[in-house]
Amino acid sequence: MDRRRFLHGAALLPTAGLVGLSGCSSSESPPPRRSRVLSTVTIDSAQLLAELVDDPWVATRRDGVPINGQNAQSLDSNAKDSPSGLSVIGSLSPVGTAQAQKGGGGGGRGAVGRGRGSSYSDAPRTGRGRAKYHGGAYVGTWYDDHDDEVRRAETEISEVGIARIGPVSDTDEELPSPGPVSWDETWQNPDDTVSIDVTNAGWYRVGTHTTAADGTNLGWEAVDVLVKDDNDTYSIAQKWKVSPRI
Repeated sequence: MDRRRFLHGAALLPTAGLVGLSGCSSSESPPPRRSRVLSTVTIDSAQLLAELVDDPWVATRRDGVPINGQNAQSLDSNAKDSPSGLSVIGSLSPVGTAQAQKGGGGGGRGAVGRGRGSSYSDAPRTGRGRAKYHGGAYVGTWYDDHDDEVRRAETEISEVGIARIGPVSDTDEELPSPGPVSWDETWQNPDDTVSIDVTNAGWYRVGTHTTAADGTNLGWEAVDVLVKDDNDTYSIAQKWKVSPRI
């Protein structure tokens, strides 16, 4: 069963705070935020497994969020995974309860999309080898230009969700943009590794809900994977780091 319907009962956010949840079309749109949340996403014996890092963090421009004082450049040098981002301009930051929309995040700069082999092979990579959704050469330049605004917020993982979000044939226009979806399974305050049985090939999302030390909701990080079926043996053909823009 394709998980094409998303939750309708989530709390709505102020309109001003929704900038970036469905992507930005402006040439000035910021890149995905940098983060370190998911260590590995693998398949073993028809199970999709996701392992969390020991000390998760996300980059933020929000005021009042507890940080460890590192700026954007030190973030980049210490990050094994780079892209990720709060859908926020300045202090107008949604808390991550709105559901992802279909349509691949609305384009904008670095519109590297999922679902096409050429996009995947040409996409810039994180340190863990994942393709950077909405990545591109502009990302490093943007962070260099805004390094005095960006800080690293140490986080807790309050929830993890996994869902099949589409068939193998889905392209970026049909897959959900960054954010939570209607999860097949969820785990509250997980310790280390979560898993779900894979019964069909297709696109799967592993989402992590991040919370700052003071309880501030920092939204969702995700990895989208394309699972292929080769003679009843499942394997991951593509991995994308999917994060809202900072």
